[in-house]
Amino acid sequence: GLYLKRADTGRVYLIGGSTADMLMMSLRDYRDISLYDKYSTIYEISEISVKRPDEDKITIRRKEGIKTNADGSAQDENEARYEIVSPDTADADNTLVEDRVLTPFIEIASYDLVEDHPKDLEKYGLDDPTVIEVKDKYNKTHTIKVGDVSDSGGNYVMCDGVPSVVTTETPISFLE
Repeated sequence: GLYLKRADTGRVYLIGGSTADMLMMSLRDYRDISLYDKYSTIYEISEISVKRPDEDKITIRRKEGIKTNADGSAQDENEARYEIVSPDTADADNTLVEDRVLTPFIEIASYDLVEDHPKDLEKYGLDDPTVIEVKDKYNKTHTIKVGDVSDSGGNYVMCDGVPSVVTTETPISFLE
């Protein structure tokens, strides 16, 4: 334990280590810097779009009418479950979409709060960001703006409705 002395009374108290740790935390440590409500599976995502600066927006949508198992996976593994709807239309490769786009997306996690209400987005590469827009089966849309790689190795990001810049734990791999 640790000893704590109150300034107003001069009394000394013995407190546990976890209580001391909690008292030493700043307000910033208590902030929720979650990017969005986490998805438990990739099958909750119905559409994902990526718009890089100076490139066409790419949109991939989960096909409707696919017979699924209880976990949301397709009953027929060979059936095309996804389609590219922009900039062209075509069936998408199930494995590539699930393993290289959707799974890395649901694994994106914020790491650190960098700045609230930033005045200069350019220093984070967020003045002309890559924009990821996701629509889920609950009819919610999440937009994430992705900037440069930070010194910690993740990306600078901002989420819809949150006026803060945060970094991700790791680089957003499917954007490479």
